[in-house]
Amino acid sequence: TIRELEEIAIYNSLVRDAFIRLMKTETDEDICRQAADIWLKINPGSQEAEDIAVDVLTSLLKTPNQDDYSRLQTAKSLDEIRQGNLDSINTIIYLMLNSNKWGEQDSEDFPSDDYVPSVVGIAATYLRKIYNTEILRIILKHLKQWVTHPDNAKDTRRRILCLEIIFQYAKNMSYPEFYQAWHDKPCFIPSLENQFIDIASQLNSTSSTYTLYIDAEKIALKTDENVISKLICTKIFKILSLPVKEIPKIADVAD
Repeated sequence: TIRELEEIAIYNSLVRDAFIRLMKTETDEDICRQAADIWLKINPGSQEAEDIAVDVLTSLLKTPNQDDYSRLQTAKSLDEIRQGNLDSINTIIYLMLNSNKWGEQDSEDFPSDDYVPSVVGIAATYLRKIYNTEILRIILKHLKQWVTHPDNAKDTRRRILCLEIIFQYAKNMSYPEFYQAWHDKPCFIPSLENQFIDIASQLNSTSSTYTLYIDAEKIALKTDENVISKLICTKIFKILSLPVKEIPKIADVAD
């Protein structure tokens, strides 16, 4: 069996070669995926082994006549080996947006005896777990195209899934990142710190009111309320230019 081959292949180079032939020639998708998984286990940390497994799964992904569930499992296996692989991500997106395999539940983590896999639900769940910003941009581009297309307006169930994923991404991305992904162009947000805003020039005193400007930055480090009160009092008397010889002494906040 394939598990027996795994035990032998650890010590036998001929069996290793047989594994490679098995992966490249096997027509049964499940066996091919299992072989690729075992191949990586018996060659831990090998870049060459990873490249072989990626090539095998990529070819399998493009094999015609695969059912949606098998294609989804292949795409997931490929992305788990090499995260962010565009072939796998695009396949998962495609299946979520186009598959008619809804099944009876949206998760395969705890399947029941009569479990029928939901290709759409599993694909959506997988996409929710992605946090790489560059990959999120690709996914958002596809989701936007789908939800804004008038022909998809009546596909309510799939539309809700798409919107849930979009809202989740919006919460996990910064505003500029989401804006750029959604509009496909950079987001220009000028920094307020670099802008000169002359508020004083926009506020004018009247015959009965006076404009008092307080530089909060200068008193930000002061914690004594009495000291702050004295500073404000001095500021008020200087602005009003009252005919007094001496500014009143301030003892505490009450004064």
